[in-house]
Amino acid sequence: MNKKLKIGFAGNTNNYPYTLALAFDSLGHDVKFIVDSTYQLHRPEFRFLGSKRNNINILDVSPVTFSYWTEVEKEKVEQMRLFFTDRDVLILNSDFVSLYSSFNVPHVVLLTGSDLDFLASEKYIQEFERQLLSKHKESLTKTKLKLLNILSYTVPYFSKSEKLIYSKNRIQRSLGLLCLIKNVRMRKNEQAAGIRKSPFIIGFPKGLNKSGEMVLNKIRASHKQRVFNLMTDTNSITYYPPQTVGKSSVRLFNVARFNWKIETAPSAFTEMDFKGNDVMLRGIALFVKKHPDYSIEVVFVRKGENLKDTYDLIKSLGIDHVIVWKDELSQSGVLEEYIKADIIFDQFTTSIVGMGGLDALAVGRPLIANWRPEFYEQYVGNWPVCQATNDKEVCQWLEELVPNPQKRNEIGIASREFVEKKVSSEAFAKRILKTLYN
Repeated sequence: MNKKLKIGFAGNTNNYPYTLALAFDSLGHDVKFIVDSTYQLHRPEFRFLGSKRNNINILDVSPVTFSYWTEVEKEKVEQMRLFFTDRDVLILNSDFVSLYSSFNVPHVVLLTGSDLDFLASEKYIQEFERQLLSKHKESLTKTKLKLLNILSYTVPYFSKSEKLIYSKNRIQRSLGLLCLIKNVRMRKNEQAAGIRKSPFIIGFPKGLNKSGEMVLNKIRASHKQRVFNLMTDTNSITYYPPQTVGKSSVRLFNVARFNWKIETAPSAFTEMDFKGNDVMLRGIALFVKKHPDYSIEVVFVRKGENLKDTYDLIKSLGIDHVIVWKDELSQSGVLEEYIKADIIFDQFTTSIVGMGGLDALAVGRPLIANWRPEFYEQYVGNWPVCQATNDKEVCQWLEELVPNPQKRNEIGIASREFVEKKVSSEAFAKRILKTLYN
């Protein structure tokens, strides 16, 4: 497509949208981007090593408050609306999908997880009710909440009335709760409408996220609207030959956050959030037990819902001595770890290899993971991922790779070549434009 477009991005989840924004910028389009979070993982200046030249116009409104207990700041919403007034199309994800009507610009929805399964479903209401009962347990019962729910369908919404939930007057407090319930349901309905009214939806392949499929069907999003694509920024992320000089051990790095205990998972979690880290840990333990003379160090990042469970499992497996822990990293910090590493781990269960794993391939490192090959028929060719779904397979790959730097190098080179051909972010940007305007 030769026409140059004005494109806006809002909703920055792990910088996936920013990578796509860079791709549009490199293709010559006019890009504006809203930054809404103060966390390093979500901020573009921490995405890459060094500085990257681009023409992206950034509006920083962080932190934007999306919560059950406060409204999105109206001044910031107006600021964002004016920022996007001249756009031809917006690409929205996370809570920003529920604000689609505020911008009054054609929009595309980018679904990365909870923005569909949680924010657009009854889970949003259920979790809200759970928090409401917990926060007001002295004055609110399930019976009263059920009655307020019924009444909330029949009354208009008055935003200022929400403040009454802290009133000492019982009637005023009930009115405040009523309006708050109304607000949450409106937010959920707006999120669902924003998804349904998008000309197409960038999300997961059919059959991967079953709970998400149920939500899409319920809100009547058609199969024709759905687009699945993987990507990594092969322009900004370059190939780095593995470091061999002066190394006394083989360095392993895990990119997946520690979410693996299904029975204790938050209600907002879906199939996409479970990483199977216990499979990786048991595989490492098997390798260490069978090959105590091999020198390895395994680098983990303190991130995820199951850190305590992970500490306990590591101790019970007797592999404390090979583990190195780091505090939460920025995206550029993760890239630095890829460069230092010899082998990378990603997920081993119901999720898929995401941008973390794809970036590892782009750096040129062997990736041990369950990349769910059944969902990638559109990417013709042999994926260079070291496929593993259980602890024995993890151990087998370590036995093949740890003592063999030449094998690691061969797989790393093949990994880089594959992502350049199959999953570049620029190729995805072109596909979006073709879908929109052809």
